[in-house]
Amino acid sequence: PPGDSGSHPPPQAVPVAGGMWGAELIVQQSMDAGTLVGSGGSLYALGGGSLIRIDPAKRQLEAQISVPGTDRPVVDGNEVWVDSPSSGGGLTLSAFNATTLAPAGSVAVPGGVFQPEGALAVGPGGDLYVAAGSSVAVVDPGSHSVIRHIAVSGADSVAVTPDGSTLYVAAGSALDTFDTATGSRIASSPLGGPAGEIGRAHV
Repeated sequence: PPGDSGSHPPPQAVPVAGGMWGAELIVQQSMDAGTLVGSGGSLYALGGGSLIRIDPAKRQLEAQISVPGTDRPVVDGNEVWVDSPSSGGGLTLSAFNATTLAPAGSVAVPGGVFQPEGALAVGPGGDLYVAAGSSVAVVDPGSHSVIRHIAVSGADSVAVTPDGSTLYVAAGSALDTFDTATGSRIASSPLGGPAGEIGRAHV
């Protein structure tokens, strides 16, 4: 209060929900909807034009770096990836160190059409799958390069099964299923409306 010169304890975590489990506000940081992911004891999110890493055990923001992307980040081993529209068309995938968020390289994906969510997924073997218009680009994170393309009829978002054998592609009002080993389409299911995002988690 004005005129109060007394000492005060540091702010504590603020309870924000009850119910069966309860919840706490652990950091006061703006985050874009749908971008929060967890991996290896850390939380990652995009917010205010930045990629952030949160240590939930310490209840604090550990690292932050400006990024152009608005899709949710994808954690692949020791790197965090985000996608963003390229100035020359297509997409740019940017990699950051999972601990420090220092830049770790980038990959250009020609033909990619930037989607607000779900254009990027990671398989259990570490390969990245990127919705790239008439194909799904497969990126090797080790070499930071596109290693092959899987032809599709138009990719809006992607997801990979936990065993890495099957790729799901949302294309308009259909959900297409592909064999990741051969790249062949094995099924297609009409959804009766825009497919939207399917890549938030492995199926």
